[in-house]
Amino acid sequence: MVKAGTSIVGLVFELDTWRLKHIPDRLKWYLVHQLLTAKLSYPTTLSKRQFWLNNAMELRDRGEKLVEQNEHTLAALIFEGLSQNAPESFHTSLIDAATDGDIFSIAMLLKNGEDPNKEDSRERTPLHWAAKNGHKKVVEMLLQHNPNVDKQDLGGSTALCLAAEYGHVRVVEILLQHKADVDKTDPTGMSALHLAAWNGHAEVVDIILEYNVDVDKRDGNESTALQYASRKGHARVVETLLRHNADVNNLKSSAIQMTALHWAAQNGHAEVLETILEYNADVDKRDQKEKTALQLAAQGGHAGVVKMLLQHNPNVDKPTRALTALHSAAWNGHSKVLEILLQYNPDLEKEYGFGETVLHKAVQSLEEKAVEILLQHNADVEHQDSRGQTALHHAVMYGADKIVVEMLLSYNADVNKRRVDGSTPLDLAEQGGRKAIAEMLRQYKTGTWAPAGKGANSVSE
Repeated sequence: MVKAGTSIVGLVFELDTWRLKHIPDRLKWYLVHQLLTAKLSYPTTLSKRQFWLNNAMELRDRGEKLVEQNEHTLAALIFEGLSQNAPESFHTSLIDAATDGDIFSIAMLLKNGEDPNKEDSRERTPLHWAAKNGHKKVVEMLLQHNPNVDKQDLGGSTALCLAAEYGHVRVVEILLQHKADVDKTDPTGMSALHLAAWNGHAEVVDIILEYNVDVDKRDGNESTALQYASRKGHARVVETLLRHNADVNNLKSSAIQMTALHWAAQNGHAEVLETILEYNADVDKRDQKEKTALQLAAQGGHAGVVKMLLQHNPNVDKPTRALTALHSAAWNGHSKVLEILLQYNPDLEKEYGFGETVLHKAVQSLEEKAVEILLQHNADVEHQDSRGQTALHHAVMYGADKIVVEMLLSYNADVNKRRVDGSTPLDLAEQGGRKAIAEMLRQYKTGTWAPAGKGANSVSE
């Protein structure tokens, strides 16, 4: 019989130490069980190694009879198929066993009085770790011992939040069936629904929404699950939330006021955007910077998203204190987006900020293709902003290369045009030390300039 004070830790350590590799692991665990239930006498003189070896070999012969006798022991459960593979070494910590999904160790530890609510340094219980790692059978076993199902760890997460975050569908179902609080939030206000949406777990979202959750509930950042899913590009989650009547035009009430459509457009999530548009999203709704979804998509260079939005008839020249979609595309040098927008006859001379036109912004981007496209669509090369600067002034100031300057000159840019302070493009080139550009402009003034490769006086920089 096991002496008083002999611990399961000590027994298991000895078992693992002797490494009886030729004996099936499931028989070893039964041997431990027999010792703990005082069905075997532990030796005082016989070597411990010989004790383990003798009993294990005897158990190898008796093992199959356990099933026939239907003994209600751990060994019987193992033989009946609780798991086909016993662990290589027994866990002496319930938290470690739950983390690894070691149901053998958990059954033994719980049977011998281990506390299912014991916490680690992160204030997580075995249920937290089993839920996080998706160990369904372990979760079920732990729940039979009445753990605190809504216990929050140091970061404020419950077992349900962790299961939802990592997409463990069956574990989420089990926890909800055991009355886990579906509305419990962490310190940032994120619930299981927010976490599942952020991480793209559509099936988990669907299950949670069956429990009367507010689909438009905001977290501490004033964001809804739909906004998170749209921002991250999770199309299936977005469709699931909209099917459960999430508000497609819901704006964040904090400083960042963006709808799901804004997020999808800004991040170029075409599949998400297509789904949102099917639910009658307002394509002309503005964010906190007065930008529409079209402007955000153009700014990011998302040509496919821009094309999709244009099919829903947005106001391409929508009055705003922000850039128009065309300005945004030009300033960021997105030539493909420019070509798409120009098919819808936008106002090329619409001014922004200090009276700058689309051509001015394209020149500032230093992207030759963007400048070329706008010139081919008859953008006014002589348009002056509120400071009197033309596209040529901007090209010199912003460091455009000679190809951009040549294009502007080829469209008859006036090298003598003066801005408000009286400076010409040549003055700015000389002041800025741009010698090759200054020489090109002087040749243009005297009529001796020719584009590169087309004359003896062409200039290279």
